[in-house]
This record gives sequence, structure tokens and C-alpha cells, in this order.
Amino acid sequence: MFIWSSIAHFIALTSPGPDTAIIIRQVTLHGRKSGFIAALGIGFGISVHCFLAISGISLFILSRFPRFGALAPEVGLQRFQNGKTRWRLTPRAKCPAHGAAVCHSNILCA
Repeated sequence: MFIWSSIAHFIALTSPGPDTAIIIRQVTLHGRKSGFIAALGIGFGISVHCFLAISGISLFILSRFPRFGALAPEVGLQRFQNGKTRWRLTPRAKCPAHGAAVCHSNILCA
């Protein structure tokens, strides 16, 4: 059981996910330094989460404050809404060939 669980966790950890997408986006838009800082932030967040889970502090918080666990989905939904609104308000570059905000043609616009 332990070996199969270890294999499953290894595959999950080595496969790209949203963290990888965030780091690639930061590197693409803002350069290597920004991607490095994003990777450090993600690593730090995972480390804090692991520490809280291993030490039992997260279990203590959830058992002591049951509403805290109930608020997690609501907070996640609010963060999603903020990101969606922010993405919508971000100015987009216009296609030089068509002048449209988004080019839907299959030709290379230069």
C-alpha cells in the first residue's frame, strides 16, 4: 500500500499543474527574476501548508474554529471572482493586421 501510494504521489508531484502554469506565465510576461520569485512564493506556501499539516496545527484550527473550514470555499470563490474581473480589465494588445483586440485568423499577424 505504501509503495503504491508513494508512486502515485511521485507522479502527481512531477506532473505539471497550475503552479507550473503560473511560473511559466510570470517568466513569459515579466522575465526570469519574476518567475523565480513566483516559484519561491509557491514553494514557501507549500512548505507552510506541510508544516501546519504535519504538526497538527491545521487540525487544531479546524476543530477549534469549525466555521473556518466552512469559509474556505467562499474565500476561494471570491479569489476566483477577483482574478476573473482582473483578467477582464487587463488591457489587451491589438492585432496590427486587423486592429481587433483578439485576432481570430490563422495567419501570423506581424
